[in-house]
Amino acid sequence: MRFSRFILTLVCTSLLVMILSIPVVSARFYLNPVDSSSSWIEMPVVPGTLVSADFVLVNGGEELTTYDLDVVDAASTDEEDGFFSLEPNGSEQFGIGLWGSLSSDRVALKTGERETLTVTFLVPEETEFGHYWGGVTAMVVEAETAQGEGASVKVEVRNGVRAHLEVMSSDDYEAWLAAQNVDDEEEVVEESSLNLMVWMNVGILVLILAILLAYLKIRGAKKKKF
Repeated sequence: MRFSRFILTLVCTSLLVMILSIPVVSARFYLNPVDSSSSWIEMPVVPGTLVSADFVLVNGGEELTTYDLDVVDAASTDEEDGFFSLEPNGSEQFGIGLWGSLSSDRVALKTGERETLTVTFLVPEETEFGHYWGGVTAMVVEAETAQGEGASVKVEVRNGVRAHLEVMSSDDYEAWLAAQNVDDEEEVVEESSLNLMVWMNVGILVLILAILLAYLKIRGAKKKKF
């Protein structure tokens, strides 16, 4: 019994240490697309045109925080092992990071507060068709922390949301739009069919109850006669 308690105590202590050792800075704030159908900002676009998307910046920390926002290109998109990284803020951009602009590049949020922002991409006319990756980032520069021998360190915490643009021809874009409209119509039809089926089931149930009550009433009347 003592040995079992010792093992249980050891396991609980280990779990507690693991939980406490997880950095909390990564959970202080985050960005999400307003379109909940995807965890990324995904849009098709034709060269020479612009597209926009909304995203939400949320302050999950415990104090008023100011965030610097930017649009940057992807440094790597090796999907085989799931690795994805973004170019440093302020570095030279060549794609999404060059085409993107934000409704605001600096936002101050109170604890638990959120703000909806817009990113807009203006794709040059000479852009080749294909897939382009990048992201929208929010960064916080922590106050200087004193170190040994008079040195100090500033900690930069950066979080972001992926952005994916598929640059396509006008014909392909029109076909994509047509496919979206068909999907929307199918959803409306499915919802209407579902509502009709529900009402049919309710009607059948009411009819069965009416027949049952009529049967019981007739049966009761016959018993009274005899």
